[in-house]
Amino acid sequence: MEFLKSWSDSGVIYHDNQVLLKAKIPLKKIPYFEDRYQVFSDLHKLFEILKINSRLIQIEDLTEETLEKLEGLVKIFVYKMKPSIQSDPKGLRYKVMIGDDHLHFIFTYDSDTDAWNCFSLTAAPILLRIPDNEISKANLITAYDLLTKDKTLRRTLNLHPENFIVSYKKILDRTPDTEKQSFRNIATGTVIELITGADLNPLRRRELLSMAKELNEWLLSYEPENSIFLINQWQILHRNGLLTPELEKKVRALKRSLSNKDIHREIACAILLGQVEETQYLMEQLPQEGHEIKSWPIYYLFEHQETYKIPDLNKNPAWPAFLDSALREEKQ
Repeated sequence: MEFLKSWSDSGVIYHDNQVLLKAKIPLKKIPYFEDRYQVFSDLHKLFEILKINSRLIQIEDLTEETLEKLEGLVKIFVYKMKPSIQSDPKGLRYKVMIGDDHLHFIFTYDSDTDAWNCFSLTAAPILLRIPDNEISKANLITAYDLLTKDKTLRRTLNLHPENFIVSYKKILDRTPDTEKQSFRNIATGTVIELITGADLNPLRRRELLSMAKELNEWLLSYEPENSIFLINQWQILHRNGLLTPELEKKVRALKRSLSNKDIHREIACAILLGQVEETQYLMEQLPQEGHEIKSWPIYYLFEHQETYKIPDLNKNPAWPAFLDSALREEKQ
């Protein structure tokens, strides 16, 4: 559509900066072209504002219902119109489905201006809390942790990675010292969710692994000897083909130190080292309730050891089209 619009506006087609064809194309004679062009032009602007990679969105996923919701968001984010909401002045969460993926927003009420505002959930200037039954109070968390708790983080498109670590720093600064460890434990769950998302969604593999790496490095800066953080760092590096022989020595050293102390972490180290028989032996020693490790991303590496490639993007049939699209965009 952009090609046709450009051709119509200029009446010329160029190739390598040379005039290839001069001809007028009357777009007004193409039914509904202008209206459809405006819709997709507005959506492109919306996705840019929300920091969404539009190549991840398939045209067939833009159903009539989805387009209607997106057009409402265009009015808010592109044309700066205030949302009209008839509700109590409390924050309202809002989700838009695009195929299997989501966009997450929150509407907040400003009592000073008597108006509602809409933000991407991960970019909203608000504080979020979840109950902690162990300490009988609510913990401050980031929007990323809330999406992890809802099991929707891996399918959320408007993640705003520019706010990612900033969000964690802000919450940590507000968290009492006695609760900082609990907050870091919650953040560790988000690292795990991002790694899992990267394994299950190859087209977002680089994006999600990068975020997992960034958050885990931030956690390591507070506890550089934490074995969970180290294992997560190593499994991220492994997925990127960067687990060097020098790092493997550190994995072996940690595995030796964990012997008869923490079998789950010992299994994780064995998987990273490619010790298949050792991993199988240790798994047999686990009590039934300990088999939750099978749902962890570290076990995904073991379970798919024969088919897992680093990187594995070319195994996904959608990847060649995605790559071609990216290359064409770079050439323009």
